[in-house]
Amino acid sequence: MTHAKVYVNSEPLALANTGQYNYEFVLSAPLNTDRIKTLFDISASDVYQGQMQDGSFYALIPTSPTVAAKLEKFDSVVSMKRQDHEAGFYSDPRYFRPIFPSNPAYDWSEDNFGPLWIPKAGATLQLDLKILPLYERAIRVYEGHDLKVDPSASSGQQILIDGSPATTYTFEQDYYWMMGDNRHRSQDSRFWGFVPFDHIVGKAVLVWFTKDPDTGIRWKRLFTVVR
Repeated sequence: MTHAKVYVNSEPLALANTGQYNYEFVLSAPLNTDRIKTLFDISASDVYQGQMQDGSFYALIPTSPTVAAKLEKFDSVVSMKRQDHEAGFYSDPRYFRPIFPSNPAYDWSEDNFGPLWIPKAGATLQLDLKILPLYERAIRVYEGHDLKVDPSASSGQQILIDGSPATTYTFEQDYYWMMGDNRHRSQDSRFWGFVPFDHIVGKAVLVWFTKDPDTGIRWKRLFTVVR
């Protein structure tokens, strides 16, 4: 990901028309959340608002680029920009690193992430200590191997898989990278990593139930096809 845009094999991946980003607003007065709900169906609980020390106001709103352009024209809007956390945004050692693989060697953010190779069954990875944090959980947890780093090896730290020195690893199953089309309000693979094939149990095809946190059941969306 580069500036919140996704690239697969160096090719840009288009965001669906229903896709959303977080937009940061500077305001001369608070936004009327009832009006925003009526015009754009954005719930009040999804609009984060507050006041800055200089007396101006701010808001953080998840929405599509089309709706954001309309919101930008409101009289109270001083400025608007799409959220774009640079790499290193979470690098302060005082804070937990929420972005996969939660390792200081990888100072990625949800907007500037990777590049990252996604494993597949039969593919062999050249394994070293630098790349290990990215694939350690897949090898140990999802494929069931005993993985350790031996600090006492004569040649320096050495990776051991099932007790034997390892410089390569061949994956036993396919893995997937799952991302929500609400790019800034999705706890997805950018936070918890790869999804192994044996964890996938089906395909979502129908909206069985959905509820707005402010107004209740979204009756119009019940039993509609997932887009």
